[in-house]
Amino acid sequence: MKNKIDEKERLFRRVFAGEEDYMPLIISPQLNCPEGVSYPSSMEFKEDTAKSIACAVGMLKPKVEINSDWIPMINISYYQNILVPSLIGAEIAFQDGSDPMAKRSSAEIKDVFKNGIPPLEGELVEEMIATLRTAKRCMPDDFRLSFPVCSSPFDIAQLMFGEEFLVSSVLEPEMVNEFLMNLTELSIKAFDLVKKEMGQDADEYITNRGLFFPGLRLPCDALVTFSPSLIRDIALPVLKRFGERYGNLCIHYCTSPAPSQHVLPVLLESDFAGAVDNWQGPGVFIGDDAPARMQDRIAIITDIDLSTEEKMRDFIGSKPVREISRKGGRGIVANTKSGSVDEGRRTYETWQKLIR
Repeated sequence: MKNKIDEKERLFRRVFAGEEDYMPLIISPQLNCPEGVSYPSSMEFKEDTAKSIACAVGMLKPKVEINSDWIPMINISYYQNILVPSLIGAEIAFQDGSDPMAKRSSAEIKDVFKNGIPPLEGELVEEMIATLRTAKRCMPDDFRLSFPVCSSPFDIAQLMFGEEFLVSSVLEPEMVNEFLMNLTELSIKAFDLVKKEMGQDADEYITNRGLFFPGLRLPCDALVTFSPSLIRDIALPVLKRFGERYGNLCIHYCTSPAPSQHVLPVLLESDFAGAVDNWQGPGVFIGDDAPARMQDRIAIITDIDLSTEEKMRDFIGSKPVREISRKGGRGIVANTKSGSVDEGRRTYETWQKLIR
């Protein structure tokens, strides 16, 4: 099984390097959940890591059996929105059914780093390392671990400061830029620590989709709330710093309900935007009204209904897919759902016949 995972990692490297015409397909069937039992929450992964991993592996068995281009993985995202905020004074809010979040801060943005960038230490850091080490120890050989340790500095800033952050970005851009760059350096410390614990190089990352990305996946939902000029002025410098450290960036942002068509055209100005990733479908990236639908540089990772051969042919034959080369151009990775293992296998077999 390790050889299969290594082979899939090599495939994704080629896709994101523009060296592969094939479009990887991840197929997600119904989970194998016993009646009355749900997939472990992020809190459960933290509280009882070994038990939760064993439970999740069993539930993911149908997805493994389909043997699509998915890399079997367990994602533990508990610390994503709390670790770095906790280091700069944020209190944590716990809500049933969702990941913990940083609470709104009463501090002023300009004062957050008045004593410099804090060290990466403390009770929550120690807890995170312990959880990560337990997860590594308990992970089956045929599974990989996805362990996103923090969101983008923009997302953290909006969680902690809300409208004050956006207003200050316009009225005091130099102060906000300094704040974001300090937050970026602190985030890089966190990413580096996790990569070191996982034995990963700077340009290795298993995302929460179960694909390998040669760089770093960075959740950037806040980008959709920025104007194009604000993305250009305060976001691109931050992305540049992450890119200098990790290479290409897989930039995730939800493309609805907020308008988001303005984001990708500005990301094309970055040398480090290697892919965009959403859960809401390809329309905002390559739909008829998408302003950057024919761009040929930033790869697309998205969900799409490919449950029938007709839908596959329609997608493959659409102008942005048909006319923009993937080899030497823009890679595409798709995720689609299936009702069963057998249905998923048939879908994957049909995809191979049409694509290969």
